[in-house]
Amino acid sequence: MPLQLLRRETGQSFAELAIILPMLVLLTLGVLDLGRGVSAHIMLSNGAREGARWLRTHPSDTAGARQRALFEITRLGGNDENTTVSLSSGGSGQLATVTIDYTFPFLSGLLGSPSINLHASVSLPIF
Repeated sequence: MPLQLLRRETGQSFAELAIILPMLVLLTLGVLDLGRGVSAHIMLSNGAREGARWLRTHPSDTAGARQRALFEITRLGGNDENTTVSLSSGGSGQLATVTIDYTFPFLSGLLGSPSINLHASVSLPIF
């Protein structure tokens, strides 16, 4: 009799695992996507900040600022193919602004979309 009881409990464990496992996988993928998204936003902020710092000291060198921003993004693991950098600067006393848009791909696609657009912008005064 105890052997038959053990067999029924083993089958019950597999059934419970089959019910819980998909939810645990979805939860894990969601947490991974959230962490990657926060990391990507920090990466974009750092890239925009580096580009704005360059424009602050070299207001006419927009190519150099774009290169600095993209270098910072790729250095931190981003993909420059999904990145758009917009720059604006003026003369002394005005603002140097760097805006970066990035298409962030999800691992899981839980939100119904394979990607989301992230945005970072930094403005610094030109001396």
